Amino acid sequence: MKTGIFALTLLTSSGLFAGSNNYTQESCSTCCACPCTCKPCCVPQPKKCIDCECYTPAYYDLQCDWGAFISVDFLYWYANESNLPYAAIGTAQEANIELAGLDIISYVPITSAEYLNASWDPGVRVGLGWNSSCDGWDSNITWTYLKNSQKQTTKVANFSNPDFLLPNEEANYPSNGQKVVIPGVLGTNSFAPQDGSAPLSYFTSVEGKWKIQFNQIDWELGRKYWLSQCFSLRPYTALRGAWTKISFDILATRPTSPDGEELNRNQSFQTTARNWGVGFLGGVQPNWHFCSNFILYANMDVALL
Repeated sequence: MKTGIFALTLLTSSGLFAGSNNYTQESCSTCCACPCTCKPCCVPQPKKCIDCECYTPAYYDLQCDWGAFISVDFLYWYANESNLPYAAIGTAQEANIELAGLDIISYVPITSAEYLNASWDPGVRVGLGWNSSCDGWDSNITWTYLKNSQKQTTKVANFSNPDFLLPNEEANYPSNGQKVVIPGVLGTNSFAPQDGSAPLSYFTSVEGKWKIQFNQIDWELGRKYWLSQCFSLRPYTALRGAWTKISFDILATRPTSPDGEELNRNQSFQTTARNWGVGFLGGVQPNWHFCSNFILYANMDVALL
């Protein structure tokens, strides 16, 4: 079964770029000086005036900086899924009550829930694009990939009552004050063993593992142009496609029974979710060229999948 995603994301980034340019800092004193007197390469240059009206000049001097380009970004991200407990810890208490016709000798109220901690993992973004020779337009396609995994284990001391592991015995309830671990998929409410059978939901160790594989492809179309001698802007629009695979595994273990038999020693739970979405993306990229070799840049975009 395929599941669609409806999500609104707002992404921002900024940074500092250093480079070398082969131009002087000359500029025209007026937009409509026809023809313009400045002749450096790859700098803000007004286009020829039409009825003495000019438009914003393209970022590139289109005769010396157009063609294909590639980009590679190293990412270091973390992913997290909220409200996803992998284990719960409870402490047994005496009850001696009758519930639904069953004698409940003890019950285990939950005292805490355990969640996986978010971890940082490396990712990559690679792109291939083209700077057009037509008025500073460009187009590029990028692929973003991230694989993130989290693993954690919660343990308590071995059961003090050795008969706790034996089925169909009167004394197979946890002793008063005995701590137990319960897999998160069974819930985080109180648990009560019933009718003298072994409480199979009680363990001494529970391990949780969460993993995500994230892929995203963006196809952008934008135009970068000068707003002043030291400030350029690139608005853009794009199509975005993304798909993820998320797995959540739990392994619960308990010690062997007194006679050495492994009665339901291990229990495992596995879940997998696959999601995908396609939608539109729009953004803007301002750049401040505060000297000839350094640029302070930023990026903000909004996507609807």
